[in-house]
Amino acid sequence: LSKMLSAVVIILLIVLSLNMAAGEKSHRQQGYDQFHPSGRILQVEYAKMAVTRKGGPIAALRCKDGILLITARALPRSILQIQSDRKIFFVDKHICVAISGLIFDANAVVGYMKRKCVQYKVTYGCPIPVEVLCDDTASVLHSMTLKGDSRPIAVNFVVAGIDKNLGPQLFTMDLAGTFDEWKAVAVGSGSEKIMDDLLQLKSIDSSETIQNAWPHFKSTIIKTFFRETTETIHESTTKKDSDELSAAWDVEAYIGTETSNGAVCWSRIDDNELK
Repeated sequence: LSKMLSAVVIILLIVLSLNMAAGEKSHRQQGYDQFHPSGRILQVEYAKMAVTRKGGPIAALRCKDGILLITARALPRSILQIQSDRKIFFVDKHICVAISGLIFDANAVVGYMKRKCVQYKVTYGCPIPVEVLCDDTASVLHSMTLKGDSRPIAVNFVVAGIDKNLGPQLFTMDLAGTFDEWKAVAVGSGSEKIMDDLLQLKSIDSSETIQNAWPHFKSTIIKTFFRETTETIHESTTKKDSDELSAAWDVEAYIGTETSNGAVCWSRIDDNELK
């Protein structure tokens, strides 16, 4: 009998140790600051999936004399709602930020960027360069992926601005904390197809003026933009709901240029011009 009891105890201890090992492995794989055995960081990938599914498309083009920027946002779905969430923010007079992802995450980061612009101007007496702002903010985004008591910010950013010395600047920042400079870029849902169209516009580069680039941008990119927006709505809703949402989906475009006195002007393109 004692031998049987000893055998049962040993079996229970083995089962308990296996369960504890499995729990530790699961915790290690799902931890914010731990690598998956395959080399991936799962929480960052989950956040990227949230951006892809929830984030609307953004397309931007850097020209010789300014920036073209287009986004999509949901209009109010009820007569009781005054306005919907914004997709474009002006963090400084010369810098415009478009977001794709979770709005409540974006609001916190945009607030930080506004404070950084003010602090830089107070300290150095001049507007903050676009690249400096992206570098600083990207470091904050990256730090959110390293802490066990926080989660990644589920937002991708397109940062467009006009520096006094460098001229038009166009950057993207992702939730992992990397930032890149672009001549033309698309992020959010359907961005792959939009980027393919941008690559086909070989006549458009950073040496083109907005006046010359706009007809090509309008005839190709904006048509693709409207198509991808409609497809995204239909894929994420039932047919009955998608008809209602199509009428409540607003595409807005902005042009950023530098005036003769050195000031930066951001003007929204009329909706009739987009059709």
